[in-house]
Amino acid sequence: MKASYLSIHTSISLGTAICLAGITTLPLTVWAVPYKQVPNPRQQTRGWVTDMANVLSPETETQLNQLITQLEAENGSEIAVVTVPDTSPSATPKVFATSLFNHWGIGKEGQDSGVLFLISKGDRRVEIETGYGVEAILPDAKVGQIIDDHILPKFKTGNFDQGATTGTQLLIQHLSADTSLPESSPINRQPVRTIYDTEPDFSWLWGILSVGGVWGVLGFLMYSLKKKGAVLRPGKRSRVSREKYSYDLDGRVPRCAHCKQALHKIASKDLSVHLTETEKVAQKLGSVKFIGWQCPTSSPEDASKNIHVRAYIWNPISFRECPECKEFTVSRSFEVLESATDDQPGKNYVTDTCECCGYVKEYEEKSPPLKLASASKHRSGSDNLWGENYGGGFGGGFGGDSGGGGGSFGAGDSGGGGAGGSW
Repeated sequence: MKASYLSIHTSISLGTAICLAGITTLPLTVWAVPYKQVPNPRQQTRGWVTDMANVLSPETETQLNQLITQLEAENGSEIAVVTVPDTSPSATPKVFATSLFNHWGIGKEGQDSGVLFLISKGDRRVEIETGYGVEAILPDAKVGQIIDDHILPKFKTGNFDQGATTGTQLLIQHLSADTSLPESSPINRQPVRTIYDTEPDFSWLWGILSVGGVWGVLGFLMYSLKKKGAVLRPGKRSRVSREKYSYDLDGRVPRCAHCKQALHKIASKDLSVHLTETEKVAQKLGSVKFIGWQCPTSSPEDASKNIHVRAYIWNPISFRECPECKEFTVSRSFEVLESATDDQPGKNYVTDTCECCGYVKEYEEKSPPLKLASASKHRSGSDNLWGENYGGGFGGGFGGDSGGGGGSFGAGDSGGGGAGGSW
C-alpha cells in the first residue's frame, strides 16, 4: 500500500543548484511519523505491506503480499512489512517497532505468531520484531544474521526491493518449518528426568475432580498459560517500554532462553556493578529503570555472565536516545520561530542536548495547526515534548501491549524480541 505523496520534478539551473547546496548547511526540518499514524494494511487493502517511504516497487509489494498470504493460509503466521520516512517521535526505531507491533497485534491471539519487518529510510535502520510465539524459531541471533548477511548489503546499495524480498523470504522459510519442537531448541538437548521410581498414584486427583475440582484445574491451567513471560538471553541486554515493567513483575516472570526456567530478579543494590557508566547516568536522570534477571542454573563464579540487564524506558516524554552514547539521556529545549494558527503550522527551533556525553543537535521542526493539536491532545490526554509531525507523539505513553486493538491483525503480542541493524 503506497502512501500518497506529492512529487514535484523541475529543472534546476546551475546557479539555483549552487544556492540549494548552500541551503543544506541550514538546520533541517524534521517530519515524523508517530506509530499510531502508520496505515494498517489489513484495514486498508487486506494486504500486509505499508510503504510510506515509497522505496518498494508495485511489483515487489504485490509479491510480498502474495508470499505472506500463502504463509498465513498455511500455518496462521503473520508478517507485516512497513517502510516509514522516519520513526520520530518514538525514542528509537526499536521502540517504534515494538509499539507498532503491539498496537496492530501482529500474529494470532494465543499463538503470538507474528513478525514485523520495519524499514526506516530516514534512520537508515532495519528492525525485525518477533512475537512471543516465534522467538524459539527465530531467536534474536538468527534474526540478526538475516539482517546483517542478506538485508543490509542490499540496502547499502539502494536496492530496497531485493533486500525486502530476500529478508521476507528468509523469515517465511523459518516460519514455514515445523514449529512444534524446533531442532535448535534447548529442550531437545535436555535429558529426560525421572520423577517417580514407581507408578504414581493419581487417586487424589480423581477425588478432587469428582467434587467439581475440574473447574479449578482448568482455571489454573488457563491462568498459567496467560501468564507467560518474555524469553531473555543471559549475558545480553534488552530495552522495552515502561508498560512491560508491570508485566515482568506481575506474574509474567521472564524465562531463560537456554534452560527455559523462570529468571530470578537480582537485588537493586547488586545491579549497579553490571551497569555501564551511561546507564548509570540514565538511571540517575530517571529516564530508564533497570532490572537484572539472573539464570537460576548459573554458578556463583559465572553470575556476571548469566545476568540479563533489562532496561525499561521510564520517561520517554522528557528524554530520548542519544545517537552518540546510545542511552536515554537527551533532553530538549525549543524556541518558537513562527506561531501556529488554527489552520497553518508553526515553526520551532529545537536544541537536543545529551546529559551524558555532551552531544548537541539544533534543527527546525514544524508544529501542528492549533485545531489539529487540540484534537490530538484530546485523544491522547497529555502534552508531548517530542510531538513532531502533528501526531500528538507518544499519546500518553507507548502503545505497549494493546493486544491488537489497533486493527485487523490477529491480536498477537511481542515482548521486544528480534534484532536490528543500520546501513
